[in-house]
Amino acid sequence: MKFYLSLFFAFAVIACSTHSEDPCKGPMIPLELLVSEACEEELSEDFGWQPAGFSPVIDNERGGSLRKVTHSKDWLIIRDNWMSPVKGKPNYRTFSPRVFISKIGSSVWDTIAPPTDAYVKNVFADSSGLYVGTYRSGEIWKYSPEEKNWKRLLKKEVGAGGWFDVMGIGRTSNRLVVNLAGYKDSIEEAAKRITTVIAIQKDSNWNQYEEEDGLQFLSAVEISGTFFVSAYDLGVCKLDLNSGNYQQLAKFPPPYRQTDSTRYAYKIFTHKEKLYAISHNVIYQ
Repeated sequence: MKFYLSLFFAFAVIACSTHSEDPCKGPMIPLELLVSEACEEELSEDFGWQPAGFSPVIDNERGGSLRKVTHSKDWLIIRDNWMSPVKGKPNYRTFSPRVFISKIGSSVWDTIAPPTDAYVKNVFADSSGLYVGTYRSGEIWKYSPEEKNWKRLLKKEVGAGGWFDVMGIGRTSNRLVVNLAGYKDSIEEAAKRITTVIAIQKDSNWNQYEEEDGLQFLSAVEISGTFFVSAYDLGVCKLDLNSGNYQQLAKFPPPYRQTDSTRYAYKIFTHKEKLYAISHNVIYQ
């Protein structure tokens, strides 16, 4: 895990290094807390970039750039930015990312997809496996890299013409927490009444908390039993897993990259039991 955090720090420094030529010597706002910790750690002799044997297929009309890299134990997982044509709509494309997996140290990559007609929307991985959320069908699938099999954990039930996207996936020590957003049926869609759902795994069942145009989160982490989510313009929120209720945390301090950056949160992560949030390419602690 230290290796991946170090890589993340490297990406952050490259993106925001206009404040200082040497992040270990000069001030980096607001990255200096992260960078100083990374610079203090002694790097192993094999630290650095190594070829992983993966070259994305790029297409001018369908994309192919890489959007996410994660891992489950000793398996690397990549999600790209592939687009697919829409039947009956010339020159129209829809988001249909592909998922690739390889064992760390191997140059062999497999393309994997859950056994459903729905496109992949979201990918989450930890030591328990890989989890995939779908586009429009509201499904959650678990993939076990060692056994190479899929298991469907959740499918959101809807009325005629209804659909749900899986917006975010997180996990506590023993259960998944999933965020869905969409329409219960065609009538709700015509009225533009979005329903958001916080689905919390409980054994083989799910507790589902619905709200009209409520919380939508992109990422989630747990620190000492408290569950936090990054929720777009709601910022970082604390989510009560027993009720589905949430509480906004404080606004971000200056400096701001954009006027709406006081709350807007794309991504959150933890390091040494501290919470960090990314907002418009600025990292806050």
